[in-house]
Amino acid sequence: ALKSTIVNAVEQGSLPLYWGPATVIYDSPNKIAGSKEGGVVIGVRQLGKGIERAERDFLVVSPYFVPQQSGVEFLDRLREREVRVVIITNSLAATDVSAVHAGYAKYRKDLLRIGVDLWETTPEPDADAEKEPRSGVGHSRSSLHAKVYLVDRRFVYVGSLNWDPRSLNLNSELGIVVDSPPLAEWMTAQIMDNAPRRAYRLRLNDRGNLEWLNETAVGPPVYAREPKASYWRQLWVRFLALLPIEGQL
Repeated sequence: ALKSTIVNAVEQGSLPLYWGPATVIYDSPNKIAGSKEGGVVIGVRQLGKGIERAERDFLVVSPYFVPQQSGVEFLDRLREREVRVVIITNSLAATDVSAVHAGYAKYRKDLLRIGVDLWETTPEPDADAEKEPRSGVGHSRSSLHAKVYLVDRRFVYVGSLNWDPRSLNLNSELGIVVDSPPLAEWMTAQIMDNAPRRAYRLRLNDRGNLEWLNETAVGPPVYAREPKASYWRQLWVRFLALLPIEGQL
């Protein structure tokens, strides 16, 4: 039977191990009703308090990222304290939910203006970016699935939490926070070393328009529109952005 890379690494003893105290955080199933059920702390709020204490840097990996205005203001407060903020999410060509991209896209310029480092992953090499993905379960063009939050290269969160309204307000999310500087340093290095090869870096040009920088040898060095996404898909996302659905994303 075929084995994954990580299983082979464990069997060969080549996977580095890092030790540190860990805390499981979770949401009550009654979260949607605003209940704390027996005094249980809402996991999302608990994680947010930890992020608020960031002093150096904050790195987010979230396939579905819809910060809303409150999220932009939250990150702006971090930037005012000179905390470096890095966001890695899916590009339009990579995402499998166009409505989520529509909710996210309207905040990109604001994020860049406050000094956030914003990256969007490229689609998997075998994905056909010109076709709208099916709506059924089990289909994804995305090369990004993990949900990871790194604070001050010390605290690592890995779990089910995307940074979007559905995760924050509706879903019962689960994750683990590990206090391990060596693990956080290793993960940060792995993510940032791979970002230029697997993602576009966004910036604003002199006219205030978005540009996608391709730092690999494949494709144009700079895109002026959503890379590898068809005109019709871009038009569809613009239409979705007009609908009052952000709270459900």
